[in-house]
Amino acid sequence: MGRPLHFETQINRLESERESRQKLETLLSMFSQEINAEASKHGVRNLLDSEGRINMQNYTNKAGGIFNQESIEQDQKELREKQILNSRANITAVQEHYKQTYGIEGVDSIVKKQETLKKEKVGYRAEITLTVLLQKILGKNFWVVRSSEYDDNKFGVDTIIVNKETGEAVCGLDDAVEDENTSSLQGVVSKGNLKRDQVKSHILQGRGGYAKYGLMVNRGQLQRAKMTNLPMFFLGITDSQLKELIHAMQPNSHHISQKEKESFALLVASLKEQLTEYREISRHQILKDKYTQFGEILNQFEQIALQD
Repeated sequence: MGRPLHFETQINRLESERESRQKLETLLSMFSQEINAEASKHGVRNLLDSEGRINMQNYTNKAGGIFNQESIEQDQKELREKQILNSRANITAVQEHYKQTYGIEGVDSIVKKQETLKKEKVGYRAEITLTVLLQKILGKNFWVVRSSEYDDNKFGVDTIIVNKETGEAVCGLDDAVEDENTSSLQGVVSKGNLKRDQVKSHILQGRGGYAKYGLMVNRGQLQRAKMTNLPMFFLGITDSQLKELIHAMQPNSHHISQKEKESFALLVASLKEQLTEYREISRHQILKDKYTQFGEILNQFEQIALQD
């Protein structure tokens, strides 16, 4: 007897997801290497790690950064404690499950396995896809990087964008997969999304985004720096839109397909809609001014998208 149809379907789905992840990681690695090469010309070496994230360890004073080793070690300790808490790796029943299912033992091994399993989920593919898309389209004019793992976990900043010419910290982004709705704009900015509500909540409290391990450009030179009062936005994409976008991306290529341009246009439309709302509800004048300034940046985004 052959395999049941539903089993074959599941196998094909897993293979497709694996291929998509490999394509995305190849593109992310390519852009990360290019960003590191460009940053090194500014004296900032190994800015990004192997996963395209800001490399916390290279923010030490010894490496030309802005923090002492003890401060970074404390952040790494805090991050590890949060990972243990989220994974429940110190709970006996969870440890037994991982031993029976995966043949692994120990808290560190369980945490590491959970991080691996996260990469098999659609949320990971969405974050990488949106990062690569922004790097492709905006990379000539803006630094577009994944935040450090610490800033992502503690402050909810997935992506950081900095204007290469002016040095302005453009914004911080929080990415997520939305509930399937429609392929229209309404599907991209669906109401009630938890992460978007979190962004709004912070604005109402007078708080912008924060990244301890951030960037700035001073007199044309890229520098490591804390980033405060970042205009924060939410980027959402549905599962069907994600699949279409990944399919349109070519590995090891800077070519921007029509689908990528269309997807970027939808994201810009979403940012515009959020900007109108966030500017109105912002009670902190500095933050309100930054959202106003972001309106000009959005015009640049649109002009860049129109270029061939």
